[in-house]
Amino acid sequence: MYLIYEYIGLIILTLLLIHVFYYAFKMNWPQLYFSTDDQFSFYISTTPQRYIAFRLLPVFVIISVLFGINRIPNLYNAGLLGFFIGIVHSILTNFTALIKIRIHSKSVANFRNKPTQVLIHVVSIISISITGTIAGIFSTTTPARMLIPTQQGLIDNIWSSILTALFVIFFYKIYESNRISENIVFQNTLEMIPVDVIKFIDEYSSKNNADNNLIKAIAIVESLERPLWFRRLEYFKSIFIRHGSYGIMQIKSNIYLNDIESVKLAIDKYFKNTPKISSSEDINKIIQDYNKNIKYIDSVIRAYNHLSPINF
Repeated sequence: MYLIYEYIGLIILTLLLIHVFYYAFKMNWPQLYFSTDDQFSFYISTTPQRYIAFRLLPVFVIISVLFGINRIPNLYNAGLLGFFIGIVHSILTNFTALIKIRIHSKSVANFRNKPTQVLIHVVSIISISITGTIAGIFSTTTPARMLIPTQQGLIDNIWSSILTALFVIFFYKIYESNRISENIVFQNTLEMIPVDVIKFIDEYSSKNNADNNLIKAIAIVESLERPLWFRRLEYFKSIFIRHGSYGIMQIKSNIYLNDIESVKLAIDKYFKNTPKISSSEDINKIIQDYNKNIKYIDSVIRAYNHLSPINF
């Protein structure tokens, strides 16, 4: 029979391992969706399947394995503990981010479309809590008991586990040392932007005396923060909450905007008849009204320099 201190120890250990997992990837998570100098975050952000798996699968696996190793006898207790761990983990991450958004903390990136940002955190809290519950229940099932060793079995195989871990670390370090460059990230993102959107940027920029490479640089940076699949979610959000930031340029609007509509409005409002860019100072002046965030402007400058190198 489990004693209360054993449950407490298991909860602390599980939460610690979940935290260590995410810390190992050095992600700005969950406050940011993407960081241009992080290859792994680029990989997970490009499809909803990867993004959801990254948010939920580690929680499921760690809870299932640790609960299975410790052989929690009662299905109800296992499910309740899993739910509790999911809630605590959510409070330490997503809920904390929500509070920081509410108080306008500078430690959290505030995207243009705050309702969507808040919605993602709320959905994550619910999803992680449900995942923790399911993982706890799963750990008590026969398939889990067959796959997951007991404490004694784990001890018996500890040396092989250590050896395996060393190999994993070794290959991870090799992989890490060959991370793709920022320019490749920018280029990959540019190629993911629909062809008709790129064509419209070139044509409409030319008609309105705007720098098409600057518009593309902004589109790249916005796409990194809001991949295509995420912008599609914003369409469904607009059915219930109309006001928000839409399209590839994330233009504030009271109605939904598609990518091309957002490009048109962005050029009309911010970039029409802008001077020819020859320095980072020029970009700073042009973008100030669009987004004053220093990190954002720096990302746009780097993306612009990838498209049109002028030795900033």
